[in-house]
Amino acid sequence: MRNINRVFLLFFVLSFLISCGGKMETSRIGNPGAANKVLIALEPTEYKRLVAEELIKKLDDKNDNYVTLSGLPLLKKITPADFDAVIILNTGKAGKPDKAVLKFLKKFEGADNIVVYTTWGDENTKTDLPVDSISSASDELYIPVVRDEILRLMW
Repeated sequence: MRNINRVFLLFFVLSFLISCGGKMETSRIGNPGAANKVLIALEPTEYKRLVAEELIKKLDDKNDNYVTLSGLPLLKKITPADFDAVIILNTGKAGKPDKAVLKFLKKFEGADNIVVYTTWGDENTKTDLPVDSISSASDELYIPVVRDEILRLMW
């Protein structure tokens, strides 16, 4: 019963955040005293919501992760050192990741706890970033593979 309530809460929180007209409020999921603090910063798209939902389900299975979920604008206000892992879900434009992501990566060059996932219109486009990164097209078939690769890279 507890898992059903958590899944419902997760779905409700993600749906509410994504439906805020492109603007996301920050939300926190889990126990603040958990061993690991994880930030998931994402663009408010349906596909990114699905990826974030899958990540949170896996992180919640371990019960030792406290997840902060927010939009990309939060990147201006955070320091990667405040988290055990920072996961960024963004869309590539004009051959580059989102400008907010690039500024964040430049500001915190050398941080080793950041994973960036960039979606492109073409699944063959690759992301060349100074942190662990993966890329793909926004296809729901990729979500389990993307989720598992992000989790592998973050620990």
